[in-house]
Amino acid sequence: MPVLIAELKPLTQVFALDLSLNQIRANWQDFLPVVKSFLNGNVVQYLDLSMNCLPALESLQKDTVLLDKYKSFGERLSFGLDGNPLNHNKEIDHWIQAARKFKQVAYGYEY
Repeated sequence: MPVLIAELKPLTQVFALDLSLNQIRANWQDFLPVVKSFLNGNVVQYLDLSMNCLPALESLQKDTVLLDKYKSFGERLSFGLDGNPLNHNKEIDHWIQAARKFKQVAYGYEY
């Protein structure tokens, strides 16, 4: 007998949650509370949001206050740039390292 989504109990904690390729559409400001609900509440230790329909990371750099809020999650938040080489740009390298950390803890990748 199949389990209905409505019958599942809410999760209390997940180690690494991969929400890549889900066609999530949002602007950075409106999406921050969603990210906080996962990471601030320690529901999820590591969260990957790569390959969704979010604005380009470059657009996030235009709002330093908002950027700092996203960066405050450290390597726990990934936007999926793990295959890119580090380029000694502090802002870009942060996201590359976070994506690599997610792949390491979630899937055991080695870099």
